[in-house]
Amino acid sequence: MKLMPRLLLVLVVSGFPFSSSAVAEMSKAELRKIPGKLFPKDTNVNGLLELDELKSRPEICKTKNKPALPLQKRHMKFDFNKDNFIDRNDLTKFQNGNKNRAKLWVGKFNIIDCNANQKLEAEEIVLFFRNRNKSKDTSKKSIFKLVENFSSIDCDKNNSLDGLEIRWFWTDRSCPEAGFELGGVKTYSGKDMDNSQVEKVNNKFHKLKIPSPANTVPIADVHMHMFNTGRSNPQNLFRLMNQNNVKWGGGVGLYSEKMQELLGDRYIPMFGRLEWWNVNRKFGNDGLNPENKIISEMLQRAEVLLKAKKIKGFGEIHVQNLKSGGVPKFNFNLQLDIPVIIRMYEIANKYNGVLQFHTELDDKERAIKLALKYPNTKTILSHCLPGGSTPDDWREILTETKNVYCEISGGGNGPTVGSAKATIYDENGLTSGYLELLKEFPDRFLLGSDPCCRLLPLYKSVIMSQRSMLSHLSPDLMKKLAYENAVRIFNLKEPKNYKN
Repeated sequence: MKLMPRLLLVLVVSGFPFSSSAVAEMSKAELRKIPGKLFPKDTNVNGLLELDELKSRPEICKTKNKPALPLQKRHMKFDFNKDNFIDRNDLTKFQNGNKNRAKLWVGKFNIIDCNANQKLEAEEIVLFFRNRNKSKDTSKKSIFKLVENFSSIDCDKNNSLDGLEIRWFWTDRSCPEAGFELGGVKTYSGKDMDNSQVEKVNNKFHKLKIPSPANTVPIADVHMHMFNTGRSNPQNLFRLMNQNNVKWGGGVGLYSEKMQELLGDRYIPMFGRLEWWNVNRKFGNDGLNPENKIISEMLQRAEVLLKAKKIKGFGEIHVQNLKSGGVPKFNFNLQLDIPVIIRMYEIANKYNGVLQFHTELDDKERAIKLALKYPNTKTILSHCLPGGSTPDDWREILTETKNVYCEISGGGNGPTVGSAKATIYDENGLTSGYLELLKEFPDRFLLGSDPCCRLLPLYKSVIMSQRSMLSHLSPDLMKKLAYENAVRIFNLKEPKNYKN
């Protein structure tokens, strides 16, 4: 039987028994560090632990397929409606009227309730009492404690636990006040926005009245990160896409087979970002070369995936971000024509692939030269080449090349990330210079959200601001920028599992 809700046990906190990497997928060795030796199996091999995986241990839940047992006589006092089940709500009422007589049942309800139907069956009760001593592990890091306290740990009540919520539980901190999930947002300028600032942004953009057809036009989000940690997981991004009529999403990594399975043809799979960041973090910029073992293996795997048409190309690859990174400890100060990127171009050129780079104005001439040298590639410059680029710079790029594209993102170019100034668009439309560029080169612009750096709480605001901007365009330009250009550039298919 399928058990819900999901438990996303992904921790990014050093000092706890799980990986502290940016993408904290858990190895078998790490799973074994859960106290009690009741480590669960990551049966779907997604690096996460779901509630059904936690309960898969026979010591917790392993009921047998046989006719339902009748409740024992001493337990019938809890069965108020006489349906041979102990209902959670009735049990709570009984406890309230009889002080501690039902304390055990209420406190251990999640552990006893193996099939998560909010009712206790005789077989579940028998199993629990048979293994009751094993559930007395007092460590907050035990499986029993996570299952037992699931609802109280789940601060945002989204039926999943992320690393931050588990950290609060393990360190004896209660849930923050309502709206905590909005806190700690880091803007693209690297400055933090507190709850009140984020709520102000969301209050503004969630209330926008978007005229038709901009309010319903499908969007291809070509800068939608999936980090597989916290709320940046396939299920949550899938939910956000559906809520905001984002028809396709991805374009920047991390590459995820889970995401591919969930989204199908709605996913824009790209490759290389995880390995690129991991090497930079361990070896610095000097490690980013084809001789590095991790980079070499990444290039080889990318070619295999491109040939099999499982990915669209490389991205998002950070080259320069000193003026536009937002995360100082992950600085990149490279150039587009270094050997490892040349190798990416060679591979992408062979398979008509896409490359998406986060680089800055200093790389303008190099971007033009590489695009001309490798005509089968399609180069997307994230955030429309930050670091001081102007419409005149882009007119030069677009005039001299046929395969370089400007990605207008919510992170860096729009009005929702706390920047002092929206550089390319706001809710009232594109700035005049970029509006003229779009009219002149209507096939060369794309939309992206860039929900990195803890920006996911602003996702709806980003999409709403972009829809408002789209409403100021002609219907033809609106469709090209919203999704038609992305469909052509990434060779996207009409998804089967999409409903507007």
